Amino acid sequence: MRLNQTQRSDDELVINWTREAIEALGPTTNVETAASVIGVSPWLVYELIRRGEWPVRALRLGRVIKIPTNDLIQWLYGGPDVAA
Repeated sequence: MRLNQTQRSDDELVINWTREAIEALGPTTNVETAASVIGVSPWLVYELIRRGEWPVRALRLGRVIKIPTNDLIQWLYGGPDVAA
C-alpha cells in the first residue's frame, strides 16, 4: 500500500491518498477516513450525509456510518453513477 504523508504547518499532517491505498481500506471505511481521502473535515461529511447531499452511499448501522470504498473510488476516479 502506498500512502504519502507530508507536513504542512504546525504539526498538521496531510495524507495524500492513492487509489491503491483507498482500495486497501477494505469494503467500507468510516467517515473520518473518507473525509481525509477527499480532503475535507469529518464534520462536513456528516453534514452532507445528514442533508442527503453526500455523493456516495452512506450505510447507517445504528449510530455508526460506513462509506463503501468502492463507491468512493468510483466517485473519485470515474465510473458509473454510484449515488443512484
